[in-house]
Order: sequence, then C-alpha cells, then structure tokens
Amino acid sequence: VKKNEMMLLGGGASAKEEGAVAPRRRRDALVFSRYVASTCILLYHWFDRVPATHMPAIVRAGMPFDVDSETWHGFLHWLSTWTSFFFVLSGFVLTMARLSSTRTKSTLRFVLERLTTTYPAYFTSLLAFLLVTAPDLWKRTHGDWKSFATHLTLTQAWFPPDASRGGVVWNGPSWFMSALLFYWVLFKPLSWLVDHVSFKWPALVTCWLLSSLAWVDSFFDHAIARALMPRPPWPRNAKTFADVYHYNPLFSLNSFLAGMLLAKIFVQGEEDDDDEPRPLWRKIGARGAELGYALFAILVLFVPIPPAFSRDGAQVGGLFSAIHNGGLLPLHCLLLVGLATEEDSISRLFRRPSFAWWGAISYEQYVLQTAVFKLLNDIFLAVSRGPGHEPYDGLAWQLAMPLAITAAAFATHHLVSLPCAAFLRRQLNRENNPTKAITDAFSETSALLGGGGPEGASDKLYATCTDLPLLSSSSSSQRTAGGTAV
Repeated sequence: VKKNEMMLLGGGASAKEEGAVAPRRRRDALVFSRYVASTCILLYHWFDRVPATHMPAIVRAGMPFDVDSETWHGFLHWLSTWTSFFFVLSGFVLTMARLSSTRTKSTLRFVLERLTTTYPAYFTSLLAFLLVTAPDLWKRTHGDWKSFATHLTLTQAWFPPDASRGGVVWNGPSWFMSALLFYWVLFKPLSWLVDHVSFKWPALVTCWLLSSLAWVDSFFDHAIARALMPRPPWPRNAKTFADVYHYNPLFSLNSFLAGMLLAKIFVQGEEDDDDEPRPLWRKIGARGAELGYALFAILVLFVPIPPAFSRDGAQVGGLFSAIHNGGLLPLHCLLLVGLATEEDSISRLFRRPSFAWWGAISYEQYVLQTAVFKLLNDIFLAVSRGPGHEPYDGLAWQLAMPLAITAAAFATHHLVSLPCAAFLRRQLNRENNPTKAITDAFSETSALLGGGGPEGASDKLYATCTDLPLLSSSSSSQRTAGGTAV
C-alpha cells in the first residue's frame, strides 16, 4: 500500500499493478517559474516603446558596452515569447491533477472551480482600470462598451480584436485569461484525445509544428486570419493580422495541448522508472530547468528576433507569431520536465518556501499591470515634467514601478483572491446551491454517456491538486481556497 501511495505524482511503484491512483505530490518549483515568465512579459510591456537611451538605469550602468535601440528591442521581444509558456504550464498542471484523481466532473463544474480562483483578481483589475482611467475613459476606449462586455465575460480573445475601436484596451494583457477559459471549456474532449493518442511523442512534435501556422498563413495572404476576422470596415493590415494570430485562442491551442501530452508522457515515465533504466529523455529532462534557462539566455544574447509585424513584409510578422504561439515549445517542455522532476539546482531553488510564497502573486501582478502602469505614470507626470514627457528614464520611476506592482499584487492575492476563492468554493459545494444541482446533473449525464473528463477523489482533493502548483504555502486557508488556478 505504501508503495502505491508514492506512485503517480510522487514516484514509486507503478499503478499498473493495482490500478490505484496515488495522492498528488507538491511540485512547488512550478510556482516560481510562472512568476519568472510573468515578470519577463511585464518588462516587455513596460519598456517596449522606450528607446535604448531610456533603458533601466541599473541595466545600463551594468553593461560594459553601449546598446542601440535595435538590440534593446530585440531583447524585449524575446521576453514577450513567454506567453505560450502559460498555456503549456496550464495544460501540464491540469492534466497531472486529472491523472491523480478518480471522480468524474462535468465541464461546467470544472470551469466554475477554475473561475473561483481566477476571476476575483481579474474583476478587481477591471475595476482598477476603470478608476485610473476615469478622467479620459471615453478617449481611451472610444466608447467601446461592447468590448468591455467581452472583457467582463472573459470572451475578448474569442473574437479578433478591433484595432481601430479599442479592441483589448480595457485590459490588454488579460487576453491570455480569455484564452484559458476557451481551453478549460475544451478540456474534457482534449483529455479524451490525449488518453486515446497512441503515439504521444509524434503528437507532441505535431503541436510544435503547428506553431508555424501563422507564418505559413502569411505566405497565403493571411487566408486563415481573414476568415477569422469580422467583416469590413475593420482595418486589414500586417498589424491587424498579427493581432489575430496573437490573441485568438485557436492559434495557441497547440501549446495547451502540448502541455497535456507532456503530462501524460511524464507520468508514464515516472511509472516506468521503477521497472527499467531511466530513458535518455528523462536523464536530460532531470537537468531541464538548468538547460532550458541557459538555452533561452543564448537565444536572447545571440539570436535576433523579428518584429511582431513589418510595414514592408507580412512574412516577418508571421515568423514572430510562430515563435510567440509555440515556436519555443521544445524549450518550454524541457523546462517543465526539469521543474517537475525537481533534481537540478534551479528546480531545487524554486521549490523553496520563500520562492513559492513570492511566486504565488504572478497571476495578480500580470492582470493588474495595466492599471498600475497607468496610475504610476500619471503620478510621475503630474509631479515632474508635466504632460508630453515620459518618465521612463528616471531611476525613481524604474524603482517605483516594480515596488508598486508587487505591493498591489500581494494585496490583491491575500485580500481578494484567497478569501474570495474560499468563499466561492464553499458556495459551490453547498447542497442547496442551484449551481451545484446543475453541475451534478451535467456529471450524471456525462457518466451515462460514457464521458470522461476531470476526475478527483473528492472536491477538495481535486481543487487542491489542480491549483496546488500555484499556492504560496501549505497553510490550511490557502489549501481551502485552492490557490490560483492555471
């Protein structure tokens, strides 16, 4: 019995012998990896429009040579490619949780549980944006309340953005949450697909190859992007096509599916470790965090990246979209295997309680960045140079920005996300809750039809397993809240 308890997510004997499912294992190294990815994208958003002369003073002082604007922006564009890592990580973690559980859940129940841990902070970010942009709200949004409605319902990425009428300006970075909602709705059929694919390694490679779809489409006059765009008079140019490739969840579905396939391969590899020598991919993967971050550093330093779009060649924009939408899947998969194995120096560092505690705010800092960025800029412009100037080059601004976003993220995580998640989970589990009756009916119907889907030994176990890699500590209150779901 003890041997089986160490199996599925914790190593040990294979469950193939007993057909049992073992308790989940905390993989805390995954928590801080998402914080690293989130911070990289924040740096890209903060400094992308800033010339090299206004790069962070601390960075400029530490460089032994001058950096021109092209090199500086090339570095920043590499940072933006971490978006797809969120999708790979989400597919990986959710599938690991599903494989460690036994109870069937309906799609509605599954999605609602995810929203209990993500929507409170997201809704807070929308309110914060409304407050800080109140003086010039109409100018910034062009009165596009239809776009606000899609943001409120987390469906803004399901429709191509309208660059001429505001599009995603209500909370631009939050489009990834809309894409995740799309994948959560599809999680059950995707899980069935992953379970029934016989050749998972070729399927994983196929997901990587699908990342080039945007690049290939650019050679055919953006036929796919045009089909997904609304009717005229919306502009049709390289920038608009790039927006379709970046924001539409269909173009990043391969990354989420790759994470699911990798989780299935990883669990099978852990089972086989007890029966035969560790295969080469597992030996390399054990050092995956060290190798992955080293390879990314080499890419940043020595490989120029094309811009998101080009005024004189749409193929350039398609190439960046291919990199952005999963072109780095091999590197991301290598990172996840290393972080989940927890054997190399980086994964051991990331799994320390202090790193997990700090990394728990990665989601909040990401969705709050637009409001904090706007508020801090307005403050600095008001007390320094006045309108028409940018405060980016000041050391005070460069120190205040990370402090402000970190403080806002910690406050939102502990005062909004965790309490609201705990309350909403309790309401969701109440016997007289109409929503629970509906989700139970969905589960019964799914069982009668032979459906699979997210499973868990209990509601609490499933919630904890699914959200655990993003918890900041092992406190009972956070376990009850379930942390922040990927």
